[in-house]
Amino acid sequence: MLVCHLNIRGIFSLVLALAIASVVPCWGGPLEEANRLFEEKSYALALKKYDEILATSSTQAIAREALCRKAECLIALHENAAAERTLSELEKSAEEDRWTAIAAWKLAFLAGQRGLSPEDTSHTLKRLDRAERILSVAAPSLLTDLYRDVVRTIAPQVPWGNAEWRVRFLPYYDKLIAKLKDPNEIAEAHWAKAQFRRGLQEPDSERQWLDAMRMLVREFPDTAVAPRAQAELARHVQASGKLAAALAEWKRLLERWPQSEEAGQAREEIRAITLEHISITPRPFQVSPNERIELLLQARNLHSVSVALYRVSPKQLLEAGDPDNFNLSVLASGSPVLKKEVPLPVGEDYRPTTTSVVLQSESTEPDDRLPKGLYVVEAKGGNARAYQILAVSELLLVTKSAGQRLDVWSVDAATGRPIAGAEISLRTRGKQPPSQSKTQRFRSQENGVQSVQSDGDGLASFQIESRRGALIVARFGEDIAFVRLPAYATERWDSRNVVYVYTDRPVYRPTEKVGWKAIIRVQREGKYENVAGQTFRVEITDSRGARVLQDEFVANEFGTISGEVALGQQAPLGVYHIHVSDRATRTHGYTSFRVEEYKKPEYEVRVSTIEKIYKVGTTIRARVQAQYYFGAPVANAHVRYEVRRQPRWWWMSYERFAQRGQDLPDWFESERAEQRVKPRAVGAEIVATGEGSTDEQGTFEFDFTAEAVGESQKSAQSQFESYEFVIEATVTDASRRAISGATSAIVGGKALVTLVSTERSIYVPGETVKARIATRNLRGDSVASSGTLYVEKLQWDPAAEKDLVTTIVEERIELPQEGNWLYAWRAPEGQAGRYRILYIADDPFGGTSTGQAEITIADPSTRDIQVRYQGIQLVLDRGSYQPGEVARVLVLSEWIDAHAWLWVDTGTGHIEQKVLPLRYRTTFVELPITEAFVPNSELHVIVVRDKHVFRDSREIIVPPTRQVLNIHARFDRDSYRPRQRGVLRLEAKTWDGKPVEGEFSVAIYDKALEYIADSFRPDIRSAFYGKKRYLHSYFDFSYNELQKHGLSMPPPTQYDVIYQNEYESPRRAIGRADLRERKMLAAAPTMARSEAEAVPASAAMDMAKEEGGAPLVRRDFRDRILWQPVLKTNSDGLAEIEVAFPDSLTTWKADVVGVTQSHLVGNVTTE
Repeated sequence: MLVCHLNIRGIFSLVLALAIASVVPCWGGPLEEANRLFEEKSYALALKKYDEILATSSTQAIAREALCRKAECLIALHENAAAERTLSELEKSAEEDRWTAIAAWKLAFLAGQRGLSPEDTSHTLKRLDRAERILSVAAPSLLTDLYRDVVRTIAPQVPWGNAEWRVRFLPYYDKLIAKLKDPNEIAEAHWAKAQFRRGLQEPDSERQWLDAMRMLVREFPDTAVAPRAQAELARHVQASGKLAAALAEWKRLLERWPQSEEAGQAREEIRAITLEHISITPRPFQVSPNERIELLLQARNLHSVSVALYRVSPKQLLEAGDPDNFNLSVLASGSPVLKKEVPLPVGEDYRPTTTSVVLQSESTEPDDRLPKGLYVVEAKGGNARAYQILAVSELLLVTKSAGQRLDVWSVDAATGRPIAGAEISLRTRGKQPPSQSKTQRFRSQENGVQSVQSDGDGLASFQIESRRGALIVARFGEDIAFVRLPAYATERWDSRNVVYVYTDRPVYRPTEKVGWKAIIRVQREGKYENVAGQTFRVEITDSRGARVLQDEFVANEFGTISGEVALGQQAPLGVYHIHVSDRATRTHGYTSFRVEEYKKPEYEVRVSTIEKIYKVGTTIRARVQAQYYFGAPVANAHVRYEVRRQPRWWWMSYERFAQRGQDLPDWFESERAEQRVKPRAVGAEIVATGEGSTDEQGTFEFDFTAEAVGESQKSAQSQFESYEFVIEATVTDASRRAISGATSAIVGGKALVTLVSTERSIYVPGETVKARIATRNLRGDSVASSGTLYVEKLQWDPAAEKDLVTTIVEERIELPQEGNWLYAWRAPEGQAGRYRILYIADDPFGGTSTGQAEITIADPSTRDIQVRYQGIQLVLDRGSYQPGEVARVLVLSEWIDAHAWLWVDTGTGHIEQKVLPLRYRTTFVELPITEAFVPNSELHVIVVRDKHVFRDSREIIVPPTRQVLNIHARFDRDSYRPRQRGVLRLEAKTWDGKPVEGEFSVAIYDKALEYIADSFRPDIRSAFYGKKRYLHSYFDFSYNELQKHGLSMPPPTQYDVIYQNEYESPRRAIGRADLRERKMLAAAPTMARSEAEAVPASAAMDMAKEEGGAPLVRRDFRDRILWQPVLKTNSDGLAEIEVAFPDSLTTWKADVVGVTQSHLVGNVTTE
């Protein structure tokens, strides 16, 4: 029996062994094949194999390994979003095996590739700690690779300003060093640690960094890191100004590592330190015959310098060489008119020696003074040479160029009086067209030189080719002046081709069709032109860069092209790009869309507060409302909320409002009516968190206290008048779908913002001044108020250096709930000057809130408005205009009996220019506004006085509102049942209400898609007309030549130009949105489409029935129900299109974009 028992056990063991052997090859074979492909870096093939294993495997261990390897393939294929989803699934597992560790490790790695925020850094450290703990037991051999990834990819991405987090990454460097065996790798790790530690900016971080560099040189001399560290030591010493010590360090590098990459740099630095060098700077560059002539001479590694002056004729100057490569050395020939030897002590430690060389002083005898003319100054010593140019002249040239037009103003350098009859010559590279001026006599043109005489106002004009340098030389008697223009000063910036590319919706699934369209215009001389009949190339690439479509399309009569492309079953996920181009016109346009495996949200979350603003310390009640898209509440759902406080950067937008649009580069920026979830802002603090559940109505409420500042913001408390509390809530329903919503509450110590604005800032005597008094809360909503209104006269008191204030009107007023009140006041006759309208409102939170507007009463007879005059100033009466209006301009001058050069610049030339006599301190000018001013131009004024050039400029805004279509789109009903048919009607009109024929695209898609991904399509009005014109007007003057020819620059106090009150408004580009990665919803589990679109059964049965009352079986769940790229309106501006709605219970959004042949554009959305 015993033998029988043993035989049975042996047979059982044999059968079990055979069974295991039969199972292992079944699974081990495919996995080994997949792993082999992975090791061979055939990631696409390996990915396919891992997917097959996951689809058939019933063994958890094999599935987990395949899932981890799949994620690594996705990372190698740059499909990081899909890799993160796969790794997150592994990381959430309760098992702590090597695959969980690798998942945490790789998720940290991907976060490092993106760049780490403070929140990401905390989460990344937790993942790394977990990965290290598990791998120490499960797979110690992988720790070295983990540490490498931390040191090379993750740690360098920690924000530099966050020393606390950076310190926590330091141990990983030591752990990596302890694991490494190769000296080169160990040296590289020490190098990386030293650079990382240096960024901590601790008190001794610089000393520790220097010690680390010396250690690398000492202990790793045979590695590539050693000469790199030696170069860092040399640079450090050189930056401290110790040139002799730096020279020794560089020589040490060259001696020990002559074949290293750093040896070449060492040779260059040694040469630079020991090089003989000279620079000279005339002070000033242009002088009158009786003035002191002084040179600032700087030399290095020289004992003496010889200075010589050579006289140059205008002809010699014009023939000196290429204006783009001006060479003064060719003019320093013949006998010098003056020569002087300057002995110099050699500076210690290779430092330069600076001295002043006086060529002519006030005591110089008249016969010994330099006569009027141009002189080249040469300074030489050893092998060093330096050249400068000096003018002894009372003639000054002012030049401005815009596009192909160059204007020159010749004036007396002391008085600014225009000089008529000056001979002005222009030389450029190549042949030039003759001067186009009608007021000047064309003198000659030979050898590329044009010559004209200045007119009665001292003006002369030339036509020049784009991107050509120019030399302008003027002569009036013995007085000579010149200006050299660089090539970029004549660059043309008038062409801005627009290719407006967009798709029918923001996101797609594989196998779906992508509808796209491009509206194309080229711009010449600042005007758009149609491209009908031209051929354009269209290329669509996927997230891996592979080409999805490449074809050519011919633009139709409206200058548009459109098409549709089907995505494949295996289309890679991620961001796709559409590129439209035409090489002939250098036209390019781009847009992007996303391809994702997504599940549409079934409900939306709205967060609101009872009030819109609150006083500091108030308890705020927030309400969370969750509702399905078909209308039913999301009841008994889990709610998690978070409240963050951040300083509010707010005031500029209301200041712009008060200034009547003086800074309006974003004429058509669309504002979203509803807020989306806001990203965490820098400086935000979490002040409240909590959880709860929605009630039967899908509602949840909670309270929190709005404290003013937290610990980290106390130092900045005085900088902010208000704070924004961002309230974010995430609602998770029974199917575990999480949707977020957000709102914000404004908290401050004051409740009101008081605004006072007038229709214009300059009124003529007897005119009615209309002032708009308004009060807003901190969010910008109109609110009622009460307060006191004052009208005051302002007069500048030079002795007291302040305005004297005289009250003319004092009146108590009440503003209605609309928060607006119009005050009318008649400008007094015979009392020109400055006035202030002041409103002091009683603030509900305590204290007062003040707003004011300053106006000027003046007319052509006004001589002085009693203001503090500084140089030359321009005052415009309005911030923006419309064609047909007249701008009132005040020119305020510090001097009387002066002359001003006034012009309006459009970027490609000027609309108007004239020399304006300034007989008094205040000059009244009226400027008619025409279409040429659209969208923006710049008014300039220049005055020359006592060899100084004063200028001011003001931008004139003329919004292109007449180029915008007014489009109305509406459905024939407010709501529809599944499978009903509807009609969308369009109506298009011009700015003045006239019907217009145009071409429109219509896309109707599920609004829920906008939660998954924002649209990449910007507002077409901004794309075509939302950018200001680039005003490339290059201004220069003859005294300014010092800045272009000198080898060293004088300190700022030596510049011969003073800019008084110059205002340059920001040129913020509005148009095509930047591509930003957006967080996508996690991919839905594999399920039938009907299940994916499931809603509560009772609601679905009530809302979806056949006409006979039988339940409707819902099958059609398309995300897009219409893409019509070309829909034309008739002569009445009307068009309509029929729509068949699918079975989805949701909100549908219609997106309409239109264009006309006359370049009117517009867009509108409706639901």
